[in-house]
Order: sequence, then C-alpha cells, then structure tokens
Amino acid sequence: MAYCCISSLMQTLKQLLQAKSPLICESFIQQHVESSYQSLCTLQVFLEDTTNEANDIENLKILENKIKDVVYKAEDRVDSCLTNIILAQNEDDREKACKFFNEELQQIWLLFFSNMAHNEKTEHQFGSYIFKIKTQNRSNGETMYGIH
Repeated sequence: MAYCCISSLMQTLKQLLQAKSPLICESFIQQHVESSYQSLCTLQVFLEDTTNEANDIENLKILENKIKDVVYKAEDRVDSCLTNIILAQNEDDREKACKFFNEELQQIWLLFFSNMAHNEKTEHQFGSYIFKIKTQNRSNGETMYGIH
C-alpha cells in the first residue's frame, strides 16, 4: 500500500516536471520538485528491497504504515498548494502561492525524516540504504542529488 501512495505522489510531481508546468513558478521550485521526485524514487526502491529482504514482518508493517501516512499528508499538501496557485487572482497572489509551495516541498521532507526517526530500526535501515546508494554511485562516477 505504501508503494502505491508513493507512486501516486510521484505521478503528480512527474506531471509538473514533464509539462514545463506554469505551476512551477521559479527554477528553484523546479529543483525542489525534481529533488522530491528523486527522493521518492529512492524511497520506492528502498521499500521494494526492504519488502524482498524482510525478516521482521511486524517492523515492515510499521514502516509501511509510517511511509503511507506521511506520503498521504505530503500529497494533500502538494495538491493544496497547486490548487492555491491555480486559483490565485493576480500575479502577487500567484507568487505568494508559489513561494508557499516551495516551502511546503521542503517541509514535506522534514516531516518524512522526522517520522522515520521515531523508529531507530527504520531510521538505521533507511540511512544505511541511502549511504549504500551514494557510495555505489560515487564509485561509478555518478552523482546523486548533485553530490559527488
């Protein structure tokens, strides 16, 4: 179920990126949308790998529920921000809505990681997984999120 929630939010972000959407007001917002999309891709792969290697089914269920809850909240916040941008009456309101959207994208990831941190085991699993991916990418000469 968490996988489906992630896919849904990824689809929303992908549509924003593909259409060169006027809803993305500034290039820095596009960067945050791209970064959020990449983070969701990584989270989705992590969830797949964790599900395939799960020894502790109970902990996996807890992890999936946490991810699902946070992603639902994130999608609600993104949808709300996009609605505010669409309904803006003038350029000033639109600019404010765009800035708020940018702030929300940043807050979404703070929310996610703070929720993951409430469970030491999942925090360690996810942290180790991200470190492993970054290490693999660096050894291949690739970059991830602009980090070499």
